[in-house]
Amino acid sequence: MSVSPVHTYLVPADLADRVSRMWRRSGELPPALPQPSVDLLVFADGSLWLAGPETEARTGSLTEPLTEVRSRPGCPSGSCGGDSWWPSG
Repeated sequence: MSVSPVHTYLVPADLADRVSRMWRRSGELPPALPQPSVDLLVFADGSLWLAGPETEARTGSLTEPLTEVRSRPGCPSGSCGGDSWWPSG
């Protein structure tokens, strides 16, 4: 199996208290352990999907690039100091 490269992006300073990591990948996905975090998945067509926390390992392949934004623990629920994951305005 040839695993696709991961392109990691710097988290903008105004999101650093809510977001721990941002990356983009396509193609074959490596086997991964379950993650206790929540990810915002941004698909090539612009659609969004909120995923996690995962309870089982997943693998597969992507037909188009996917961008992922990983939250810091507790942030999607509003427990990291604000009312929502994203800053207002």
